[in-house]
Amino acid sequence: DSVVYTVATLLKSFFRSLKCPLLCAKDMDRLQNITQTQPEGPSLNRALSTFLDQVQSPNRQVLRFLIRLLHDITVRQQEQQEQ
Repeated sequence: DSVVYTVATLLKSFFRSLKCPLLCAKDMDRLQNITQTQPEGPSLNRALSTFLDQVQSPNRQVLRFLIRLLHDITVRQQEQQEQ
C-alpha cells in the first residue's frame, strides 16, 4: 500500500509544479463529473476515452500514459494482495 501512496504523492507533486496544467479547470470539472456519474466498467471506460480524445494532443498522450501506469499499479497491487 505504501508504494502506491508514495507514487501517487510524487505524481501529484509533479503535476502541481507544472507551469501549465495538463487539464484546464473546465476539463477537470468534466472529468470529475464523468468519474462521479459513470459506473465502473465499459461505460466509464468509453466516457473516459471520449474525454481524452478531446484533450489537446501532448497533454492527451501524457494523460493516457498516466492512466495506464496507475491502472497497472492497481492491478499489481491487487494481485499481490491475493497471494
